[in-house]
Parts: sequence; C-alpha cells; structure tokens
Amino acid sequence: PVHIERLKMTANEEKKAFDFETRIAGTGILCTLKTSVYFKGTLVGENITKINGDKAIYSIPLSEVHYWNVDTPDLYDVKYELYNSSKQFDVVTSQIGFRTIKIDGNKILINNKNTFLRLALEQGYYRKGIYTATMDELIEEVNWIKRLGFNGIRMHQKLEDERFYYLCDLMGIYVWCEMPSCYDFNQDTVDNTIREWKEAIRQYYNHTSIIVWTP
Repeated sequence: PVHIERLKMTANEEKKAFDFETRIAGTGILCTLKTSVYFKGTLVGENITKINGDKAIYSIPLSEVHYWNVDTPDLYDVKYELYNSSKQFDVVTSQIGFRTIKIDGNKILINNKNTFLRLALEQGYYRKGIYTATMDELIEEVNWIKRLGFNGIRMHQKLEDERFYYLCDLMGIYVWCEMPSCYDFNQDTVDNTIREWKEAIRQYYNHTSIIVWTP
C-alpha cells in the first residue's frame, strides 16, 4: 500500500525554515503530499507537493521561529497528509524543534550561543528491567538529570529506547548519541557496525535533543 515511509526534518537557520526529505513507499501513481507545521496550535507554515516517486524534498518557511534549548524546549507539531483525488493514503504526525549547532574553535554554539555542556554519563540501567525501562522510570531518569543540574547526557555504549530521546526533546536535555563498542574486530564487525550506525542515525535523526553522534 502507498504510505509515508520515512521523515527527515532539519532546521535551516539561514532561511528561517525547516527542510524536509519525505520518503514514500508503494508509489506509482500521482499523489499529493501536504505538510503542515504548527506552533502551539497555530499554523506557521505549509507545503503542498505533487509526487510521483519515492521521495519529496522541500522547505517550509516559518512565520514564527522559536528556538529549542534546554531552558525553553519548544517543539513544533508537524502533520503529513498523503492523498490523491479519490483517496487518502496516509496521515502521519510528528514533532521537531528549531535547533542549530556549530563548532567555533573550542566553543560549542547552540543556536549561535556559546554553550557549556554539563553532561552526566548515562548508563541506562533500571531497577526492574535492567536495560529495559517503564515509561515512569524513563520520566524519573530525565527528571533526575534536570534536578541534579546537568543540561545533558552522554548515552554510554547504548542505543537507548526511543521514548527516552522523546522525553529529552520534550523536557530539554542535550544528548550525545553513542554506538555500542564491538568485542571483536574483523570485516563482518566493520560492515555490521557501519550498517547499524547508519540506520540508527536515520531512526533518531529527528530528535532535536541529539546534538552529537559518536560511532
């Protein structure tokens, strides 16, 4: 069936816009992709694109730009609608924050502001499930990070549950996303690590909280 397969959203500071790359599966007919961006319920940008392939690339200028950071973790709501003249194929909703990051010498600039990172080493262990957490445990973990005065974490040797990254987006935590280490180095290890790391970045790319990717 025709459906929206993958989303990629990137803040474009120069254009004051979001850049979109939306992949469609099962196409072969002319479709319309409508993308609407909202901030706290108000429509702030929209794009309607005709598509007859597997990918649409476009930008949506924003009438309001609200930067995401740990003090004001503002998120935009995004709605995707895929349809043609006779049928609606898919509807997908997501969220994204407007956040930029640059390196200037030994400075980390987040939204063009020099930012000192106070990071905790996050091991991702939990009382009940060890590596697997309940939603309440994940909320408690993020609350403790904030309460102890950290503004971010380095996720140590673990690709964490996506709910955790969502909570970091929502509550305002900078994240270093890290690939687990390999115990044996050979060609299979290299191939598997590259393949799995590329897929991890694709999966977690839209989490505004992730500012560093560490393979």
